[in-house]
Amino acid sequence: MESIPDDILDNILSNLHKPDKTLKLFNFRKIYKLRIVNKSFKRYIDNIKSSVYADEKYNVNEYENIFNRLAYSGLKCNFEWLFNNNFHLSVNNINNLIIHFRYDILELICRYNNLQDILFNRFNLFTFKDELDILSLSKSDNPLIISGMNFNKKNTNLNIVKLLLNPNIKGNPYIHQLPALFHTAIKYNNIVVIKYLVTHYYSNISHYSYRLINYMMQSNNNDDLYFYLVQNNKINITDQYLVNCIRKKYNDLFIFSYEKINKNCDYRYLISKIYENNNIELFRYILKNTEDIDFLYIVNNMLCHKKMFDYISLLLNEYFDHLDKESQFVKLCLNNCIEKTVIKHLVDEGFKITIDDIRTCLDMEDIRLVEHLSKKFNSI
Repeated sequence: MESIPDDILDNILSNLHKPDKTLKLFNFRKIYKLRIVNKSFKRYIDNIKSSVYADEKYNVNEYENIFNRLAYSGLKCNFEWLFNNNFHLSVNNINNLIIHFRYDILELICRYNNLQDILFNRFNLFTFKDELDILSLSKSDNPLIISGMNFNKKNTNLNIVKLLLNPNIKGNPYIHQLPALFHTAIKYNNIVVIKYLVTHYYSNISHYSYRLINYMMQSNNNDDLYFYLVQNNKINITDQYLVNCIRKKYNDLFIFSYEKINKNCDYRYLISKIYENNNIELFRYILKNTEDIDFLYIVNNMLCHKKMFDYISLLLNEYFDHLDKESQFVKLCLNNCIEKTVIKHLVDEGFKITIDDIRTCLDMEDIRLVEHLSKKFNSI
């Protein structure tokens, strides 16, 4: 083959990409494989442009499958050859590139006007609506949605999202799909895309920012996102938001947010959630930073919870003078195994005792404590 004159070789090769039903060489995959014959074949085949087969009838599924196999590991030069020869590109092909994180090929597509028109064709997309079943998103062929669904620790697909949201594309239809991308990113816990959207496209998704409150519970170690949202007034600090901070033990975030709203919140509701999640650090903060704490409520509410020893100890050590002596604090202490000397001191200080308190001491078989409480009860 090397000894064949160039003009004869060109004449042979020029016939390879024309229809020939007998030789069945009218197949671009076979043509492309001939590149390995020698340098002359490679040079000639690489320079083929606007091949005849692009305008002829061909098996769509065959070409789709070939392209989709290339999407996984095909070289960029492979795609350049296809695109230079008017390869028919489908939305399915585009999505396979996205699934395999082929930003390099999608960027290449944008260099071809005809292919870019397919990539940004608004008729390939759906219009997102509030009532849209989230299941529809997971079945979508929308490239932007596919980008939000497919990611891993190594590849986030954020570069593809940015490419699709290119503001320089006139009438870019993906801009109108931002709410759908936001919902998808939350559904699939794509924190990288979520952070990008709330930073750069908040005005497009602000009506759906409430979903970030529930998202806090399905994600981990993402309090930095919420610090950003609170600091920039991009989230409504509700009771549920604060409760989620308590549950996730985002104590610094809770304090930052609580002070952001000037502590304008019903601490009674929060106190119960603090007990349920055993977050004594926030309990201490609430007591210290909230005016007009109702300690009668605090004590009586504690009776509805178990394992309150640490909370009672904090009240005894730091807020003893604020405790209401008409509360059931003695009963609370008895139920949580506070030291007997402390119980006696409370009784001597005039804290309320009841018959039930005496019965509790009797059940504990602590005769001296029964006697001490009985004398005080009888003297009332």
